[in-house]
Amino acid sequence: MQEWAAGFSKEWHVKFGGVEAWQWVGLGCILLACFIAFRVFSAVARRLVRRFFPGTEQKPSDATTHNLVRAFALLGSSYVLWPLAKQLNMPLAAAGFTLAVSRSGMLIGAIFLAIFFWDAVCDTIVSRTESQRAEKLLVPVTRKLIRFCIIVTGSLLAFSVFGVNVAGVVAGLGIGGIVVALAAKDSVENVFGSLTILFDMPFKLGDWVKIGTVEGVVEEINLRSTRLRTFEDTLITLPNANLIRAAVENYGARRSRRQRINIRVGYDTKPADLQGLCQDIRDWLEAQQEVAFSRSIVAVTELTEVSVGIYVLTFFEVDTLSEELALKDRLLTEVLKAAQARGIRLANAAPVLPTAE
Repeated sequence: MQEWAAGFSKEWHVKFGGVEAWQWVGLGCILLACFIAFRVFSAVARRLVRRFFPGTEQKPSDATTHNLVRAFALLGSSYVLWPLAKQLNMPLAAAGFTLAVSRSGMLIGAIFLAIFFWDAVCDTIVSRTESQRAEKLLVPVTRKLIRFCIIVTGSLLAFSVFGVNVAGVVAGLGIGGIVVALAAKDSVENVFGSLTILFDMPFKLGDWVKIGTVEGVVEEINLRSTRLRTFEDTLITLPNANLIRAAVENYGARRSRRQRINIRVGYDTKPADLQGLCQDIRDWLEAQQEVAFSRSIVAVTELTEVSVGIYVLTFFEVDTLSEELALKDRLLTEVLKAAQARGIRLANAAPVLPTAE
């Protein structure tokens, strides 16, 4: 290229920033070629994604596919930059800068390609699995953990490519390992807490949980912390280290939801009507598919100064709080209807003091 450029007129050899004019023009043409290469690699990447992840439903999300294509195109176009720029025989500083840009583009493209390829694999697993725990816990936590490993590995590789003595850095960390361990004690505990979530699976996204004194719905699980949305609609961030020490109560994992209801009726209620009301409640509970009738109890259990107590113990086999409240509403409404149909007066729980005449 240098011999070919020697035949240019002297205007083409005028230097701007230490680089001759014809080299600037050549560099512009190379950047245009890199842009064209970016578009070509994008088209190739889309075809490869369709081949690796066939189908319409079991495939990565559109955002993941877009990011995967762009990362592949960045890697490819950056690889094209240096071989072409080397032909311009630019000064050492300019050539070194161009090489650094090319290497940086390739490293960044490779790191993001690995990250987004892993995201594509996770999206495919989620679309194929029928397990809510895999979809709402295992895949999200594993996705973030592998992402972190890819970033660390890519960073060490980048240091090595740019001449940093990685072995020396690791050895230095070994010498100062005690100091680093003490400084990163909380972070290490948080990582072990996230591993606790991953392997023990005490809850998943969307579960209603109580961790220590904090109660809410699990909204997000990260490597360092877990976020709960409380019933006051506030967002609480808990370090995952808390999961190692605190008791985790998972209301969302209940197989059934216990209901205890005390019904009080007046002493003017006839024994036959009292037993009839209990039977009406039993019949309604037995007719509901969402009720574990074999574990239900309806019985007269208390005689107070002003009322007779009927105790109802039953279990709702529902998944969400809204379903539980809806079924409880139907039960209480049925109790009122049955009492009114039999002419039974519901009494106050507290004694009624006589008034002076």
